[in-house]
Parts: sequence; C-alpha cells; structure tokens
Amino acid sequence: MKKRQLWVSAVLLTALCLTMGVTQAQEKVYSAQRFDVDITVEEGGSLLVTETVIFDFVGGPFTFVFRELPTDHTDGLDIISATVDGLPYGLGSGAGQMEVAGSNPLRVTWHMEATSNTTRTFVLTYRAQGVMRQESAADALRWQSLPDEYAYSIGSSETAVHYPPSTNLIAEPQVYDGAAQISQQSGTVTFRVTDLQPNSPLVVGLSFAPGSLTSSPPAWQISEQARAAAREGAAGANTLLAGAGRAASCRRCGWLRRVLAAKQAAPADKQTNPLQPTRRFKAGRCRSHYHRNGRPHLGQRPGHIVRPGRPGAAAH
Repeated sequence: MKKRQLWVSAVLLTALCLTMGVTQAQEKVYSAQRFDVDITVEEGGSLLVTETVIFDFVGGPFTFVFRELPTDHTDGLDIISATVDGLPYGLGSGAGQMEVAGSNPLRVTWHMEATSNTTRTFVLTYRAQGVMRQESAADALRWQSLPDEYAYSIGSSETAVHYPPSTNLIAEPQVYDGAAQISQQSGTVTFRVTDLQPNSPLVVGLSFAPGSLTSSPPAWQISEQARAAAREGAAGANTLLAGAGRAASCRRCGWLRRVLAAKQAAPADKQTNPLQPTRRFKAGRCRSHYHRNGRPHLGQRPGHIVRPGRPGAAAH
C-alpha cells in the first residue's frame, strides 16, 4: 500500500513539474504581427512619422512596452502622441501613461495594466527635425524604419514615404540595410518586407532634386562635416610629425641629433636613413617618444566613425 502511495505521489510530482515547465516556457513570449511606419516628408527637411506595432502577447503578465529612437542624424525629436488600442497615453509612470526619457536614443515607454494572452496595438507619432541632408547633387533622405536590435519576430512591415508635390525623385529608391520590395505611385514610395527574424534592420533612402526640400544643411550635418575636417587636419598633422616634424619632437633628448651625427660620420657607401636606427643608437633609445623599430609611436589612431547600436522596441 505504501509503495502504491509513493508511486502515485511520484507521478503527481512529475506531472506537476512538467506542467510548471510548460507554464514557465510560455510565461512571457511575444511577437509583432506588423511593424508599419508612415513617413511624411515636410518642407524644410523634417519628417512626420507614425509607427504602428501590433504585438501578440502569450503568457504574462506584461506591464510595459518601450521604443528607443536614435537622434544622432536629426536636429531633435518631438513626441506628439502615443496610444494603445486607440486610447491616448498621457505623460506619467502609472498604468495607462507613457514616459519619455534620454536623448540618444530617446526612449518612449508605454506603461499598461497587466496584460496576458492578448493582442494590442501601439501607435507612436513624432516629428524628426532636420533629417534631410544636403549633398552636392541632391537633397537626400536616409531613414532607419526598423531598428538594429529587437528580440521578437515581425510578420510583416510596410514603410510608406510621402513627399510633397513641390519636389520629385531624381534616382531610384534605395535600401541601404535589409531587403524590401519597393513600389511607387504619385508622391509615395512603399517598402514592404515579411517574415522578419529578430535583429533585422531596414534602412531606406530617397534622393530629391537639390534645394527642393531644404536650403541649407541641418545642424547635425554641419557638425559632422566639422568633425570630419578636424580628423583630416589631425591626420595631416600626424603625417608631418611622422616626417620632418619628428625631428623637433626629439630635440629635447638629442636622440635624432646623435643619429644624424652617426650618419654623417659614416662612409658614404654605408650611410643610412637618419630616421632608422644605427648599430650604435638602437631603436627604443628615445624613451620619451617610444620609438619602435626606428619609427615614432605617436599614441594616436586615425579618426574612425562608430555606428551606434540602435535598440528598438521591447516588452516586459
């Protein structure tokens, strides 16, 4: 009798563990049916953007959803509205409210009541200032519709870009990152993609007649050009330091003068490059400038551009 009771208890415990395992495995799973972006290009080079994401929530509870928006290639973002299932969310940290924080990225968080096993629609509308960049032969738009990083799948996505009748496209629409089907009709270009796996970005681009949308570069582009010019200037200065300029860099310790003296004292057929080490004065003698193999180590690297990571949207 005791053996039977133990066996029944073991079966019940095993069933309970399996049930708990399945429950935990399904505790929080979510995916997006759709992630659509509607963009209106405005005179002056700003964009009016509306993002609509339909999330399927399995298990739970889920209490918030957030979207992070990069601002590095804009002159700023203005949040206009945020809704869930058509209901507007005001500013705040309670259920039924949204928070806006940070600068780059700008993070928008929807705080919702505990949500489980349902589908909800999130809409975010904002204006991106000064997005249109000025190029030599075009007013150029490059926009990232889908972020670099997100942990869920997306069933389908459609990015529609509407531009004013005062301008026209001067080149074919481009996809700079990702893949999409492109269609055009009067004043609108649409990019469509389906069955997206996590971390599948989409960056699109359009080229308009020069000067038709903006008369001057946006502030971020001017700053970017100034930084590029500074990097080029620094690279030129480094080149001088690596050549004639390094003679001055070593005068305080006399390392170069000793090498030059050794070169001048050597027979003509054995004269060496004064900037290369001789047998008498080996590389590394000038400790203050860390010469390595007869060449100065300037302690600087060429300028480089790091593309920031662009987290997107997530739920918890």
